[in-house]
Amino acid sequence: MATLLVIDDDVYFRRVVTTCLHPRHEILQVSCLKDAETLLRDRGVDLLVVDGLLPDGDGQNFIERFRQRDTRTPILFISAFLKNHLALARLPRTGTLHKPVLPVDLVMKVESALRAAGVESSLSRQAQGELEALREAYTAELPQQLAGIALAVHQLRVAPSSAALRGVVRRRAHRVAGTAGSFGYDDIGDACARIEQGVLSLAHDERSGWREIEGAASRIAAFTSSGRAAAV
Repeated sequence: MATLLVIDDDVYFRRVVTTCLHPRHEILQVSCLKDAETLLRDRGVDLLVVDGLLPDGDGQNFIERFRQRDTRTPILFISAFLKNHLALARLPRTGTLHKPVLPVDLVMKVESALRAAGVESSLSRQAQGELEALREAYTAELPQQLAGIALAVHQLRVAPSSAALRGVVRRRAHRVAGTAGSFGYDDIGDACARIEQGVLSLAHDERSGWREIEGAASRIAAFTSSGRAAAV
């Protein structure tokens, strides 16, 4: 049994990791980099799973700092941004997965990084049942998350120069973009990723950024009004 530390502020992603890999491995969970640093000062782990965007910092920067003192512990970096993956490719024992993450890909990457005897390409029947229950819970909560994104986008329309509101829209969209595809909502995940990218584009091209945001927001509105979350 290996000990894994999952650093991610999204409770659903942490549940996916735990469901897929426990009890085969011990899973430790934190939601911010500060707690991760505290835990790692007190004990070692066999593998880190690190999200790209945390409430108190950037996962890529955390990994680069960690690698200055530890080049042996395997790390699996999870991000929706290709540029982050490319930047970390040069670091030793640092693998990447692009969000949204499929459970089977997560299992394969982790087992490979831990040099397991073989790569498990399918989940146990118990894990499949637990993931289905988790998907039902996610489906029930998804409309509320999408409503929060829609509200934040509306507020940003009213105050388009607000850096704080841009941050709110980006964080809310990032969270759904990183998990929706894991539960079968690929179109919603893509729309939220486009909103996040649109917010980033506002800094240098407002017209293009808003075009991206409005188009993706319309897709989310159509999805919500159709009630597809309950039907999928």
